Amino acid sequence: MRIGIAAPADLSLFSPLFPNTALPPGLGSTVISRLVLALCDGGDQVVLYTLDEGVPNRRRFDAGNLTIHVGPYRRRHRMRDLMAAERRVIRDMIRDDPPDVVSAHWCYEFALGALSADRRTLITSYDWAPSILRFKPDLYRLGRLGLFLWTLAAGRHFAAPSPYIAGQISRFIRRSCPVVGQPLEERLFRATPRHWPEGEPTLVSVANGWGRLKNTRTLIQAFSTFRRSFPTAVLTFYGSDHGPGQAAEGWARSAGMAEGIVFAGLVSNAIVLEHLARSHLCVHPSLQEAFGQTVLEAMALGTPVVAGRNAGAIPWVLDDGGAGVLVDTRDPAALSDGMVSLLSDRERWEGYSAAGLASARRRFTAQAVADRYRALLRDLYDRE
Repeated sequence: MRIGIAAPADLSLFSPLFPNTALPPGLGSTVISRLVLALCDGGDQVVLYTLDEGVPNRRRFDAGNLTIHVGPYRRRHRMRDLMAAERRVIRDMIRDDPPDVVSAHWCYEFALGALSADRRTLITSYDWAPSILRFKPDLYRLGRLGLFLWTLAAGRHFAAPSPYIAGQISRFIRRSCPVVGQPLEERLFRATPRHWPEGEPTLVSVANGWGRLKNTRTLIQAFSTFRRSFPTAVLTFYGSDHGPGQAAEGWARSAGMAEGIVFAGLVSNAIVLEHLARSHLCVHPSLQEAFGQTVLEAMALGTPVVAGRNAGAIPWVLDDGGAGVLVDTRDPAALSDGMVSLLSDRERWEGYSAAGLASARRRFTAQAVADRYRALLRDLYDRE
């Protein structure tokens, strides 16, 4: 089967397949790149239709059973025409090099472009736009909401990374929505659980964006309290708005709570993973997640997680608390208590390391997720 993937992607993950070619960077989704590689490893022919800000015209790259089409993505003013140019280029790339069936990701320009080219399109939604607009009310996200609702109305076949998103979609489309999870390649899974790490506690949190949804303000408050029990602990923030001199650090300093916090900002995924692999805790204070890829990565690395018990898909990813500590992340005291309790109990810490790793390996290897997609796409191809 020749499978089309219409989605943003981190094209750097394909560099080993194109050793003599300078690929554009793409739009940065490692989740999609991992899925594409897993489908290719399983023997499928895969055609990736994606976009990049630095490409003025369409480009094509071929290596083995992978073809990559890259089209232009405007840096500014995309929403003035509801991303019409981006939708058209995705449509045209699919029409010019059609696959047997299309898997489109996110309910916006990629899904609508794919639908206009081929009705045999399985759409995976990674977020719920009404909630995003509620947390981030601006004109751009209002436009995204319009695209999102358009996709739900126009599409016929949907999938979701978690039961949380599947439930939201099912209520809208009035039929069931299968859950596929999100992939992690085999090399990122530890062979065995971690032993209790020596040294002073090091904590990691990853959040892209400063605001109510990511809720890192509450973590900063909680960490200030946490340091009364562990005065030499260090918390490192990664992600946009969490770099030196950016919004998160500015707020922390103004509140007198920056002591012990490193604001590292946007770095490569490899750096984040290396730090997660040796840290004592991954703390994820987000109020809502469609999945929670950072949480999955920490689990696979054997690093225990403290996260929100009401944060969308997070409880499901953490096996309802069996694979990580769930607390009320709206409450700084509760978040601090969860961190302190886990770092005060070596046996419990090692138990969560083992449980998280086992759960991640059972449910979210790249091949397991690729197999779920392959089955859904085969069924769609046979029916359509």
